[in-house]
Amino acid sequence: MSDRPDAGCDVAHDDPNIFGSTVHDRGASFAMALDTAWTAVAMALGVSLLAFGYSRSRSASSGALACYVVGEVLIAGTPVLFILRPRKWRREQSLWLTFAIGLSSFAACWTYSPTRLRFEDEFQHARTAQSILVTHHLFGPNTSLAVSPRFPGLEIVTTALANLGHLSVFASGTIVSGICHVAMVMLCAMVALELGGSPRAAAIAAVIFASGFDFQFFLSYFAYQTFAMPFMIATLLMVVKMAKANSARAAVLFGIAGACFGAVTVMSHHVTSYALIGFLVVMVVVSALRGEAKLRNRLGGLGLILAVFTGVWTGIVAPRTFSYLKQIKVFLLGVSPPAVAKYSTASATVRLATSKGLPVGVPATPLVLRALSDLGALFIVGALVFLVAARPRGTRVLGDALLTSFVIGGLGYLAFALVALAAPGADQLVARGEALILIPAGVVVGIVLDAVTPSTVRTLGGSLVMRSHSVGLGVAIGIIAVGGTLAGWPSIIAKLPAPYQVAGFESSTDQRTVAVGTWALHALPPQAIFAATLRESLIVQAISGLSPTQYPAGLFESERFRPIDAMLVQHAGITYVIADERITKQLPEEGSYFAHDPLQGHLAKPLPPQVLTKFASIPGVDRIYDDGVIVVYRLTNSPYWHPTSTK
Repeated sequence: MSDRPDAGCDVAHDDPNIFGSTVHDRGASFAMALDTAWTAVAMALGVSLLAFGYSRSRSASSGALACYVVGEVLIAGTPVLFILRPRKWRREQSLWLTFAIGLSSFAACWTYSPTRLRFEDEFQHARTAQSILVTHHLFGPNTSLAVSPRFPGLEIVTTALANLGHLSVFASGTIVSGICHVAMVMLCAMVALELGGSPRAAAIAAVIFASGFDFQFFLSYFAYQTFAMPFMIATLLMVVKMAKANSARAAVLFGIAGACFGAVTVMSHHVTSYALIGFLVVMVVVSALRGEAKLRNRLGGLGLILAVFTGVWTGIVAPRTFSYLKQIKVFLLGVSPPAVAKYSTASATVRLATSKGLPVGVPATPLVLRALSDLGALFIVGALVFLVAARPRGTRVLGDALLTSFVIGGLGYLAFALVALAAPGADQLVARGEALILIPAGVVVGIVLDAVTPSTVRTLGGSLVMRSHSVGLGVAIGIIAVGGTLAGWPSIIAKLPAPYQVAGFESSTDQRTVAVGTWALHALPPQAIFAATLRESLIVQAISGLSPTQYPAGLFESERFRPIDAMLVQHAGITYVIADERITKQLPEEGSYFAHDPLQGHLAKPLPPQVLTKFASIPGVDRIYDDGVIVVYRLTNSPYWHPTSTK
């Protein structure tokens, strides 16, 4: 036996490969734990400030806007600081951060209304879900959103969860929407990882995706695009895995998974499925042009299956989709139904009474926030153009068929930016499409920014410090994240809840409006047509299934019942009028009371009371509902209504 004091020990205590690295790893793990802790605390504090701001706003107290802005900055800005922190990134860090981004973003919307539905889109889909629960059949009618029952993916899962857990549609819908919202962010990061990006690149991709105009609110709603988005991204993830698979068996398995996820996308949302097919076409064309026959065949086979399924589903199950998507023309060109000009005429007396003073305008995003948002969009476009033009060193984006396809898909962001400039009325169209385009754009920009701005550099002393150009990276990502979030839909004023406001965003959905919709569901015939303000029309229609007339403005904006109003009642088959006295006391928050309102941009005072009291003086008109504020009149016994009237 050896006489050495360390006999039996084959490794020296100062061996850097064992004890030294262990100490360093423990230090790195502890630092990562601290980073994770403060990031979680900061984002949770942001959500708490948002909730406090919402509460202050509901009670019309001061400080609501400040709390909201600081909360949003913490939610959007904290992940950027986490990304800039010098570290050796690991995959689990990236996935944890993307989970936190999705969860805090969903919480920002959920705390707005944590106990009941508040948004018109959610009421529309809740009606489809209620129909499934009552009839136990799919594809029931839904007049508020006729295509919704034909894309029932969201409602199928929601009603199954409601039956399984004895939950309400609101509770089960909130769970499903929350999971989908978080999943789409994490899946976006996983696509970046699968394409060869580092964990840091994946985190950047997720931040850029989450900066979308519609991400925080609209893609948190109980709505069919919220459900379809994660399945689309999961399909792309399976496509990338299939393309990279070394064995035919693995490629087939990933292809089957991709086909299943793609089929759910097709059954859940029209535009999302069309975007998926379009992206697969781009990938097939790129692989064909590069002469990669095996990749082309794999992608082409899956793309053909999903394209055929999409065509069959749209053509047979959901043919109304084509007429529904005609509204794109209205968004782009501002085209209105031809009957609007004929019936939407306000009387001279009402015009004069409401025009004395400074007209109320449509709420606009503050200039500073709009500048931040536009600058963030410019950074994204600039990064994409720089990538194509300069092919920065350290990136292999244009040397890979899959990544080249993502670059081409990401360049669609530039096209949407041009549409937004050319057609300012197309904000909603651009916002819906931006969420889809930010998937490839975010992945590519994340990979490029990570490659050209290394996260760490080792000094002579061995410590980790940030490169100077990483500060520039932080500024760019910070502007994209914070600017996109604060300037996102709806406007920052509409994001703050408030007491009832005529023609507001959520503030028009109060207990009285919901109550009259619920009463109409049980008391009025399902084929009835009614006239009301724009926001009341949307909510009452979504709850009751009744159909609103498309051009009610002229019927209300006159001090007496005119012959042209009688013509409107007969032409449109208006059976009921919902008269809310608050339109005679408040100006419309969104600039107009009605759809296609001829007084939009000219309203300086509320409508005079005579515009509502005239209905009681029409011969044969019955008052069938009155809660002290909202009155419902029935026109069926008046000489102006005929059973043969059609909408």
